[in-house]
Amino acid sequence: MMPMKIELLILLLTVGLGFIQLLIASAAATKVRGKNYNFSSRDEQQPSLKGKPARLDRAFKNFQETFPFFLAGVFIVMANDKAGMISAISAIVYLLARMIYVFLYVYDVIYVRTAVWMISVLGILGLYAQNFL
Repeated sequence: MMPMKIELLILLLTVGLGFIQLLIASAAATKVRGKNYNFSSRDEQQPSLKGKPARLDRAFKNFQETFPFFLAGVFIVMANDKAGMISAISAIVYLLARMIYVFLYVYDVIYVRTAVWMISVLGILGLYAQNFL
């Protein structure tokens, strides 16, 4: 059996991060909106989130915006059999930046959060760059 490529391992861990973000954001929203809202058909206006629950929700939505580009980058590298040092480092950079981003967003650390987001985007771009090397 061949060992898993680092890019695929990081992809797997990133899916785990996304799932954890989903669970934490949902739990925080449930504390605000209540279990009855979760079990309802949600036809009525949902109570708005504020503070940390709102930031957890927005951080998860931001993850959902960047993850498809990361997933596609990993897929393209694997499909082209172009995995290498740059794609491995790029995948690790993306995951670490996304992990840090959650904490920075939840604790409302401005500017640094945006810089970390940009670093995660550089991780994605590194995956695509690997295909041209």
